[in-house]
Amino acid sequence: MAPKVIAGGDRATSGLVGKTISYIVFATWALITVLPLIWMFYSSFKSNDELITNIYALPHDLFVNSVIYTSVSTFLIAFLSLMISFALSKMPFRKLSSLVLALIGMGYLLSIQSVIIPLFLMLSSAKLTDTHFGIIIVYTAFGLPLAVLLLTQFMRGLPDSLIESAYMDGASVFRTFTSIMVPMSTPVIITVSIISALGIWNEFLLVLVLASSESTKSLPVGVYSFTSLMGTQLGWQLAALVIATAPAMAVYLAFNKSITKGVVAGALKG
Repeated sequence: MAPKVIAGGDRATSGLVGKTISYIVFATWALITVLPLIWMFYSSFKSNDELITNIYALPHDLFVNSVIYTSVSTFLIAFLSLMISFALSKMPFRKLSSLVLALIGMGYLLSIQSVIIPLFLMLSSAKLTDTHFGIIIVYTAFGLPLAVLLLTQFMRGLPDSLIESAYMDGASVFRTFTSIMVPMSTPVIITVSIISALGIWNEFLLVLVLASSESTKSLPVGVYSFTSLMGTQLGWQLAALVIATAPAMAVYLAFNKSITKGVVAGALKG
């Protein structure tokens, strides 16, 4: 009796079914292992009331607020400083651009501590205190001077022939900006973004003064709340400090070479 021969199509089908079952089993096991760790991580940022109300809900305050302030303000700083620097370095009004750049440089000398009182009064009159929008505006304003100085110095060192060639090829100002200046400025953009993000993430005084409710306070202010007249919760405070410091340390360790290259590029161009 001749042995039974298994067709090639049947072998391929059985192999595909076996792989599919294996992937489903491994994916299920991975979810069972990873999901509790994810839940434990984001639940560590929630208060007792949040855990009791909805144990699976995402945290509403502190950490989330810090992420919102850092991400939105950093994006606005990088985006606005790019446009301002392009205008100051490559547009045909050099004398006016030097005056504007000098005024922006003076803004870099201002500290939050020196203007916190008039800033609070101004935002109060505009009803922007204790709001995410008001705090983001202030962070963006304080982050722009350094970003504009670095990017302007870098862009001034780029050859004007690049811009002229783009114009001769029919490119608009916007196309020249997005296709030439932005890609060539990537090292400085990364540096500006990292410096801004680290500064905003660790900032304390501004949110302490402008934010009065738990829904707008950031993580550094939340760490401070573990200290009271009745005593200090050192264990909780140290745990919160680890949580607040870990993202900043991870970003710096991952991008420290980019920071150095960007600062050097922005300082030596021109």
